[in-house]
Amino acid sequence: MKKNIRLIPIDPSFEEWLLKQLLQDPPESTCCEELFSALQEMLQGEVSSLLLSNTTETIPIVNDVIKVGEMEIYQKIEESSCRKKKLL
Repeated sequence: MKKNIRLIPIDPSFEEWLLKQLLQDPPESTCCEELFSALQEMLQGEVSSLLLSNTTETIPIVNDVIKVGEMEIYQKIEESSCRKKKLL
């Protein structure tokens, strides 16, 4: 069975290393700049988590609900669901 989502915590030293790699040898990708910016925000404490997706399409937010594939993240009530099962 294929997993739909995986949570992987990273520490500040890995964040810094990844930022350096993106600066020194950035891949030819339209998403690189956005990832770099988001990692900087994590290191500065502006955000605590990042959600990565394998699509370059804009992820819609409707009524404070972010939908990524079969997963729904309810921003206001700090709850998520996947296939109608509560995750948090």
